[in-house]
Amino acid sequence: MPDRRKFGALGEQFAADLFSEEGYRILERNFRCRMGEADIICAKNNEIIFAEVKTRMSLTMGRPAESVNSVKKRHLKNTAAYYLQQNQIHDKNVSFQVIEILVNQIRDLSF
Repeated sequence: MPDRRKFGALGEQFAADLFSEEGYRILERNFRCRMGEADIICAKNNEIIFAEVKTRMSLTMGRPAESVNSVKKRHLKNTAAYYLQQNQIHDKNVSFQVIEILVNQIRDLSF
């Protein structure tokens, strides 16, 4: 079993790379404030995205996005409001995304 923090960081890096490939500019990674946190904040054109990244090795405990409960959603929204206010961003379309990353591994290559 990999270190959970390192495993999560790899998932977040993968998600950030995907956003970048789609032309989004990464504004923040692991943004934290007293309201909560956002794994990735990125922007493109007139849109700003606040993303939560969930990385799992299996579906044993359900889909990764299912772990984002109402409390986490409220914290993400409050974090977004704080970030927008602190950075005086008033003219962007705001969206929230949960990025699910499922990593399948071949555990034994011996035949």
